Amino acid sequence: MTTALVLGGGFCGLLTATVLSKYFDVVKVIERSARHKSVPQQHHIHVLQVKGLQVIEQLIPGIQAEMLEAGAIKVRWTQDTTILLSGGTIIPRIDVGIYSLALSRHALEAVIYKQVTQLAKVEFLFRSRVDYLQQEGSKIMAVQMTNLNSHESQMLACDFIADCTGRQSKSLNWLQQLGYQKPQVTEINAFLGYESRFYRVAEGYDMGSLGIAVQPLSQVLPNLCQFRMLRIVLSIVSLFPRFMVFGRIIALFTTIKCLSFPIIMSFLAMLYAILIQCMVKA
Repeated sequence: MTTALVLGGGFCGLLTATVLSKYFDVVKVIERSARHKSVPQQHHIHVLQVKGLQVIEQLIPGIQAEMLEAGAIKVRWTQDTTILLSGGTIIPRIDVGIYSLALSRHALEAVIYKQVTQLAKVEFLFRSRVDYLQQEGSKIMAVQMTNLNSHESQMLACDFIADCTGRQSKSLNWLQQLGYQKPQVTEINAFLGYESRFYRVAEGYDMGSLGIAVQPLSQVLPNLCQFRMLRIVLSIVSLFPRFMVFGRIIALFTTIKCLSFPIIMSFLAMLYAILIQCMVKA
């Protein structure tokens, strides 16, 4: 009987377990928390890109219907979104047959988790931690796992290991402990950050579209790349600055270090939002 281990039960781990269940007799997902803990960006706008939606539907047939039932919003980007270019031009809204789903990160993972738990070959080991790898010859044959509740340890034999723990991964350290040379790591700072703020839409107010995408005037906010709004219960406005100097640009919803003037930028952002709504409505 073949066994695959998936380290991490988040979005990546869930989809990885789905794929591995087609090739292994048993797939065990090892997750440190009682359930996969939230990700830092889960409160920001999340949109499942078109290709991503298609791939997940191929892996888990019927998942799209489950997402819609969970509250996802179907967005036809070229028809349901008002796009305003920096020169003042509004792109004509037409339906080209391309759509995706907008839903929270929590809802996305909850729907996928529900489907994966129904796979007979997949088993979840919550509140568990992998301590190190056991090697026999040139192959990794097992891992030592500790139950964080009972603090008991055991060896889990396996034929395949997929590390889906993200930035918390310890795989390189484990391999180095086994005598393998640690590869050189190259880090590139993209200087990209994003901020979100919730706006309550006035009763009876019609935005005219599900979403608004705006390219701001470069002379007004030169480092602001994109401005989006989706009408999902409360409208959410996300700001995507090119550099982190606009941290905490519109209130205290995040704790990104600010290198500029947060109060001044906050007022500018709010005034800009009002201006955009007026332009679109007109």
